Amino acid sequence: IYYQKGIRRKPKVFIDPNKMSKDGTVSVSLGTFSKDKKYITYSISEAGSDWSTIRVIEIATKKTLPDKIQWVKSWVGAAWRGNGFYYSGYAKPKTQKKFSQRNENEKVFYHKLGQDQKEDELIFEDPKHPLRHIYAQTTRDERFLMIYITKGTHGYEVYVKDLNGVKDKFELIFKAFKNNYWALDSIGSQILFMTNNNASNYRIISVDPENPSPKNWQEIIPEQRNKLEEASYVGGKIIATYLKDAISHAYQFDSTGKAEREIKLPGLGFATGFYGEKEDKFTFYTFSSFNYPQTIFKYDLSSGRSTLFKKVKLPFKVADLQVKEIFYKSRDGTRIPMFIVYKKRLKMNGQNPTYLYGYGGFAISMGPFFSPFVSFIVDRGFIYALPCVRGGGEYGESWHKAGKLLKKQNVFNDFIAAAEYLMRNKYTSTEKLAIAGRSNGGLLVGACMTQRPDLFKVALPA
Repeated sequence: IYYQKGIRRKPKVFIDPNKMSKDGTVSVSLGTFSKDKKYITYSISEAGSDWSTIRVIEIATKKTLPDKIQWVKSWVGAAWRGNGFYYSGYAKPKTQKKFSQRNENEKVFYHKLGQDQKEDELIFEDPKHPLRHIYAQTTRDERFLMIYITKGTHGYEVYVKDLNGVKDKFELIFKAFKNNYWALDSIGSQILFMTNNNASNYRIISVDPENPSPKNWQEIIPEQRNKLEEASYVGGKIIATYLKDAISHAYQFDSTGKAEREIKLPGLGFATGFYGEKEDKFTFYTFSSFNYPQTIFKYDLSSGRSTLFKKVKLPFKVADLQVKEIFYKSRDGTRIPMFIVYKKRLKMNGQNPTYLYGYGGFAISMGPFFSPFVSFIVDRGFIYALPCVRGGGEYGESWHKAGKLLKKQNVFNDFIAAAEYLMRNKYTSTEKLAIAGRSNGGLLVGACMTQRPDLFKVALPA
């Protein structure tokens, strides 16, 4: 992890996880800045465990403070408030069962810099429901504290507390676990939320925590035909990134939701980022595609101009990679997008070794992304294919629900239909086709190799 002062100065190493263990099995994820930008948190995970430890660095000196927050999960961050932060964690497990016992009774604590974790203040708990997950978030002005509670991988209840107010209690503003809500930031006494409540493709609303009834919500950016993938509030502007057939399109709005411009991206690919502070004049985003390595751009909020900030240097060329998006029909007639990557001038004779990758779950969107592995195998004559099957988030919540629970078979059917399309159109054959996926994608591959063993030569369920 690097840092640099200013736009043009030389970057320097900030954290090197490779030096944290002899065998190189420590991973690090960067956390959040304190409001004064004096400190930043980071999380350490060892040997692939999802247990992690939160540490704090003084940015100017790169000195790691003595503070150590243990028994939190690797996806848990720090929500700063004053001279400390909120976090969610568990009680210390029994040593012999720390990797096997069920995690119960997650709680939110407040840690003041310099104090021992044992002294941290308990802020929120839900003892009646020990298996629920609880997360904390503060707005950047540190006025509001949000507590998110979830029973699984979808749907939240959200509590809010005005830390500047006279009431010393949390108010339940979203209930029933039916929809997703993510706070972008606060504007005065209002909080901007991105949600799929009454909006399969997501929308942005403004909520007054003192009057949180849905009848009092203000719709800032209505639901669109395309899925709202990400949104941020930076420099007094809302940046909304949509997916159109799994390809990113970004737009700038003012704080009231008035459209100002489409942000011109470098090509057809995937863009993410656009984060920053309310007073910032510019922000940054990352863009990539199968034949476009990850590149960071600086974006000027007043002019709408993007300029190159940092580009990955590759030891090989990607100019010979051909990328195209096609659409095919699944068993029930549903139109499914698929990206196909191959070397230019490759002959489509049905004899090309092909690597078909899939996921299809948890509303996670797949799309054009840069991968050294994909570049490597395509350069050596492979075809790489990525279908955006149901269960993902490419077309909003309806697409996600169409591939989960009792409709999970749709995911397998979509993937099998992708393989049949590749054979029917002479990209490859049964003898030359490998299918792969990991985690939820491993489940997908396991099901497909069981249901259609005749269709694939190699199956890699990871």
